[in-house]
Amino acid sequence: MFCNNCGASVADGTQFCPNCGASMGQPQQPQYNQAPQYNQAPQYNQQPQYNQPPQYNQQPQYNQPPQYNQPPQYGQAPQYGQPQYVAVQGMAWYKFLIYFALFAGAVLNAISGIMALTGAQYYNADLVYRYFDGLQIVDIIMGIACLGLAALGVYARFRLSAFRKDGPKMLNTLYILVAAVNILYLVVAMAVIGAELDASSVVASGIGSVIMICINTTYFNKRAHLFVN
Repeated sequence: MFCNNCGASVADGTQFCPNCGASMGQPQQPQYNQAPQYNQAPQYNQQPQYNQPPQYNQQPQYNQPPQYNQPPQYGQAPQYGQPQYVAVQGMAWYKFLIYFALFAGAVLNAISGIMALTGAQYYNADLVYRYFDGLQIVDIIMGIACLGLAALGVYARFRLSAFRKDGPKMLNTLYILVAAVNILYLVVAMAVIGAELDASSVVASGIGSVIMICINTTYFNKRAHLFVN
């Protein structure tokens, strides 16, 4: 073996070089930097975990379209709780009654009542009442009845204008009482006077009321949904 320091030949097993005295120990191998540990290669026997593709046998869940109001199904009963639209109906006759006819009728009945109470319908009331005993009492009763009809006409007018449920019935009641009072007055007055009762006068007194009752009944039956107060 040779000395590592001076290169002299040294016997095997010698610990120190006889020439230079250097130790004959085994030189240590230099510690080189270890090779860097690179990322290991992927294990090819395992499949990489990719994002799963969508399942094409299933339909994608899109946002549901908004549910619009369905058009009405004709022939089916209406669904209560939803607004029900009512066809607009004419109210010209109703306006004529509450703004003119009932007020005018009340005024005419009031005038007739005052004239009957005072005897103003006669040219000479005192002479008529002296000649026909009991006629003045009949006229007084008729006058009070006419004033009552005037008040009832105004009351029926306000019941109708407020769309009260009993408004149309009150109106028909008014026309029934008007016909009854006029016919009764003719019958009693003719009996007191002693004259023969003319049937045409009785019919004429009631025909107007009958026509008005028929018109109003048909008209307000079609608009019963308005009078609910």
